[in-house]
Amino acid sequence: MAGGTVKSLFAQALLSDALRDIVRAWHRLKRGGRRTLWYAHQVDDPYSLLTAQAVRRLAQAADVDLRVTVLPAPEEAFNPDRQRLRTWALLDASRLARQYGLRFPERPSLPSQEAVAVAAGIALTDRPPGEQLGMLAEMGEALFSGGPIHGVAADDADALLARNAAELRKARHYQGGMIFYEGEWFWSVDRLPLLEARLREEGLSVPDTLDWSATPLPEPIVDGAELEFFFSFRSPYSYLAVDRTIALAARHGIALRIRPVLPMVMRGLSVPLDKRMYLVRDARRLAQVLEIPFGRIADPLGVGVERCLAVSMIAGERLPQWLSHAGRGIWSQGIDVATDAGLAALAARAGLDPAAAIAAANGPEDAWRAMVAENREALLEMGLWGVPSFRMGDLIAWGQDRLDLLEVSLAARSA
Repeated sequence: MAGGTVKSLFAQALLSDALRDIVRAWHRLKRGGRRTLWYAHQVDDPYSLLTAQAVRRLAQAADVDLRVTVLPAPEEAFNPDRQRLRTWALLDASRLARQYGLRFPERPSLPSQEAVAVAAGIALTDRPPGEQLGMLAEMGEALFSGGPIHGVAADDADALLARNAAELRKARHYQGGMIFYEGEWFWSVDRLPLLEARLREEGLSVPDTLDWSATPLPEPIVDGAELEFFFSFRSPYSYLAVDRTIALAARHGIALRIRPVLPMVMRGLSVPLDKRMYLVRDARRLAQVLEIPFGRIADPLGVGVERCLAVSMIAGERLPQWLSHAGRGIWSQGIDVATDAGLAALAARAGLDPAAAIAAANGPEDAWRAMVAENREALLEMGLWGVPSFRMGDLIAWGQDRLDLLEVSLAARSA
């Protein structure tokens, strides 16, 4: 059996429902009583400001115990482009706050390091969890609006933050705005519906914490603007977005410009193992909700990505089909695109000449480098660094979770 096949079968087992159910059963045995939500908060994280409000509502509605931990910013290895993330998160969290009726400053700004240190020290003082969440929300509003912050700081705040960060790392996570429930991590308000659904599966009566049927507020789109789709063959979220993005463009009759980029690791940015594991497990959950095949993975990092990019250069009008079939092969069928056989099979499914695809993949190594370099520069100029990302005129969005923003904005333009 080929090594790639063994790895793909191992990934499939690691992401299987059977293993998930074993982990859940183990945590139920350890529970020994009431259910507990563990919420990790980072005071200078805009998403944490939203999540603190939502978790407080959820804990009250679900009648579960609550534990709150205050964290420092993640290590650089887990957050390699911190300044762009901090800036982008202000805009994205503002959008989410308007969508769900959560509190967030109208004109937010990034707080100074001094203000963050003061806020973290105050947040670390002992309080009942519900009271602490209310305080964190109020302090977060003041922090991001540039207002005064009042309170008594805990002694040895730096040591407490370091201890909390170490505890989170032991639990295989690395950032704030996260909720842990019996073996699974859930990120911010975007994943709160999945947590609520799990609690309901376990027999709890849990009303919706927020209005999950609420749609984003549309943003203006310039007439005639094309939809730019920044994509990576190694991004599971890009795979989850590709067919939906193609369908969205067709539905609204707009031109789709696909802009492949290298994976973060191949661009010199770090993606530690715990981060990779969380992302792929999260993508697996989303794939189940979206009814997209996922789980038998053949990691294309390195040669596989380069060969896929080379085929992209010759795909022409079949480029959307190539992304779709290559993604499905990589993320759900365990097909190794580093091999001629794997690449040829997927090229044929996409309507391409397999021989031409293999010739392109084995051709000059730098044939595609100018394309991905140009796309990377465009991505950075947009204030982003990760994929999938989207641009239509002045409207910029990051993540497959924001396809609904594109949808409502296009619908509003048509109307």
